[in-house]
Formats: sequence, structure tokens, C-alpha cells
Amino acid sequence: MDRKRASAGFGDAMQAVLAKLTGSRLFWVAFVAVLFALPIGRSLARTLPPAPPTLGEVLPFELHDQYGNVVGTQQLVGHIWVVAQLPPEGAITRDQAIETVRTIIHRTKNLGTVFHMVTLPEDDGSTSPEPARRALVEKYCSSSQLWSDLGGTPEQVERAKRSLYDSIELGGVGSAGGALLLLDRRGAVRGAYGTDKVSIDRMMSDTSYIANLP
Repeated sequence: MDRKRASAGFGDAMQAVLAKLTGSRLFWVAFVAVLFALPIGRSLARTLPPAPPTLGEVLPFELHDQYGNVVGTQQLVGHIWVVAQLPPEGAITRDQAIETVRTIIHRTKNLGTVFHMVTLPEDDGSTSPEPARRALVEKYCSSSQLWSDLGGTPEQVERAKRSLYDSIELGGVGSAGGALLLLDRRGAVRGAYGTDKVSIDRMMSDTSYIANLP
């Protein structure tokens, strides 16, 4: 009997303590503060990946897009952009190159018009006519504001490629024609990548990182 009374007394005491706690405004303030602090603490404890390094600064260049508009370093300031080269029509590698461009545009759609895809002819002297470039972009891209297929005279195209590629070390990503370049809002090259899935995944991660930089 004494044990039952002691147990009941302990239970009553605990209920009284809990009732007092939950009835206190200070308790609920502390409880909510802990709930908010836990995810913030976990975020702070995470190790952030290193920022993509600056590989080089692009020299000024200008070409014309599929609508005849001038597009170059000046017009692309404020955008995060990726540069790819397209093989000429009829080349066996062209379809795969176009598919790579489509994949990149699709995977960056959450960035809206902050992102811009830029393509150049792989062969300096094989710029397609504007109507053909316009048809290509409008066929494979839902918004022409996201993709500029650039062209010009062989001399202009060669000069643009030198501006883009000569200032960086491509490392193990193959020839200049096979490398994708990632550039930030200032026009600095932040990465050079192959066209395989692993490389594109890495480029997407780097793109998200620099999109969140001030």
C-alpha cells in the first residue's frame, strides 16, 4: 500500500511539474528556440565544397547570334554562361554535341535568364547561316533568350576562341573543341569540363555554387 501511495505521489508530482513547465511562456520560447537552432547548427557544421577557382580572364570579343544581334563579353556581363563548340552540319559528332547543349540548358532552367548557353562553330570557317542557326535554337530550346548560337567570319570566330581558350589550362578535358567552359558574371573562366556525365554533373555543381555568390 505504501509503495502504491509513493508511486501515485511521484506521478502527481511529475504531472504538477510538467503542467507548470508547459504553462510557462519561458518554456515555450526556449522550446521554439531549440527547434530553430538545431537545423542552423547542422548547416553550420557542414563542410562546404571549395569555390571553383578562377582559371583565367576572357579577353573582349564580339560575334553575332542567330538573330543578327551582337553578342560578346560585354553583353554577357551579369550572366553565368557556358561555352560549347558545335561540329559542322553532317559531322557524326554533331547530334551528340547538340544533346549535350540541351542537357545543360534543361539542368540550369531553375536559374532563369541568369544562365546563358553560348555555342560557337567548332570549325572556324563553318558558321551556319543565321536562318539555320535560328531554326536550330528554336527547335531544341523553349526560350531563345537562354541560348546564343554565335557565328561570324573565320577570323572573328578564331579571335573569339583565342579570347576564351588561350588564357586557361585545359588539363585533362581534351582538346579545346571538346571542352565546356563555365564563366561567371564578370566573364572569368571558373571551370573547364569534358562532355561525359560525371564532368557535366561537376559543372552543374559548380554552376549552382557561383550562382549563389554575390
